[in-house]
Amino acid sequence: MNARPSPYVSAFERLTALPPVFSLNTLVRATGLPRASAKVLLTRWVGKKLVESAGPRAGIYFNRVVDRDGDSAHAVKALVMKYPSATLCGASVLHSAGWTTQIPSTLHVAVEARSSYAKIDGVTLFARPVAWFQFMQNQRAWADADSNQAGAQINAYGLRALAPAWALADLYADKSGQAWRPDEDDLDLPAREIGSVRRACEALGGSPAWLTL
Repeated sequence: MNARPSPYVSAFERLTALPPVFSLNTLVRATGLPRASAKVLLTRWVGKKLVESAGPRAGIYFNRVVDRDGDSAHAVKALVMKYPSATLCGASVLHSAGWTTQIPSTLHVAVEARSSYAKIDGVTLFARPVAWFQFMQNQRAWADADSNQAGAQINAYGLRALAPAWALADLYADKSGQAWRPDEDDLDLPAREIGSVRRACEALGGSPAWLTL
């Protein structure tokens, strides 16, 4: 009697068939395994450092078999996979544009508000209602709405981003108490952008005391 072929598939085989960033759902679809079994595999792979979680309970993983630098090379992709609305905002925008020397320790990102959030390592999330995203879209507040140099620098992150004037105005309009609000001395605001900042502050209904509207 011929022996039945072994159903065993090695971790290397499974992981080389997966993308550099994947979710638990991706693994279930790719392997056909029950969800519980897929979770067991992921736990083993994390323990062996074959994969790395993008954050506690995020359900997104970096595939270190395919790319050993996945956590740095694909961090933004993991963020967008978890939060499709992710938009660079606040201090990250201002620093990237050269408007402040204050370097945020994490990437500041606005996401659509939801009942709960999964942390993504290296990212601070700022909840914004759907209406906020619609308003910013209508105002053409994204950095890629024009071809200015600051916008090009910000988009190097690979994320949709607020234009610097809107990012600054949004910090002062934020009433959550979570946002950093720069003092005048924290900023190196280009003179040509004063008008843009004023217009953005008027639109959002919040402004710093030092900015006369």
